[in-house]
Amino acid sequence: MPEQPIEAVMVGGSAGSFEPFAHLIKAVSGKEMPPVVVVFHLMRNVENRVVDLLRFKTGNAQIAEAEEKEFLKPGWVYVAPANYHLLIEEDRTFCLDSSDPVYFSRPSIDVTFESAAQVYGAGVVGILLSGSNGDGTYGMQCIERRGGVPLVQDPEEAEFKTMPLSCIQHLAHPRIYTLNQIEDFFLSRTRA
Repeated sequence: MPEQPIEAVMVGGSAGSFEPFAHLIKAVSGKEMPPVVVVFHLMRNVENRVVDLLRFKTGNAQIAEAEEKEFLKPGWVYVAPANYHLLIEEDRTFCLDSSDPVYFSRPSIDVTFESAAQVYGAGVVGILLSGSNGDGTYGMQCIERRGGVPLVQDPEEAEFKTMPLSCIQHLAHPRIYTLNQIEDFFLSRTRA
C-alpha cells in the first residue's frame, strides 16, 4: 500500500524549540515540500522577529507570518503570529482567533494541531519539539486519531522535556524521534 502523501506539516514548540526547528527547515530548504506551519509560544506585546530570524538562520526566503484568509501554499513555512490562535479552515486558509489562551499561551499548539487534523486527516504530520508545559499533547492526539503522523522529539535530547514527555504519555502509539530522525523522515517524504 503506498504511503499517504503529506499535505501539511504542523510543528509546535516552546522553550528550546527554535534552534531545532531552524535546523530542520534549513535541511529541507530547496526541496519540494508541503506547507509547514509552526507555532511557538511567543511573548505578548513584544515585536515578533521570528520570521526574520528563521530567514537568516535557514537562508530560506519563503517564510512568512500567517495572515487571515491566506491560503497555505506548498514550499512555504508559516509562523503563527503572536497573541492569536492560528486555525486552519476547511478551505485551507488561515483564521486568526483571539479567544482565551490555552496553557497560558496564545498562539496555542493544541488549537492549531486540532484544526489541522480536522482539515487534513491522515495527510497531516505533527512534530512536537522541546517545551515546558503540556500544550501540544491534545493536538497530537487529534492528529493521531485522524490517521496523521505524530512525531515527538526524543525527550533525552530536548532542552526542556515536559512538552515531549506529556505527549508521549498520552499518545496511543508515540513515534519518538531524535532531530536527525525527524529530518530523515521529512527528507524521505519530500523531493529535490
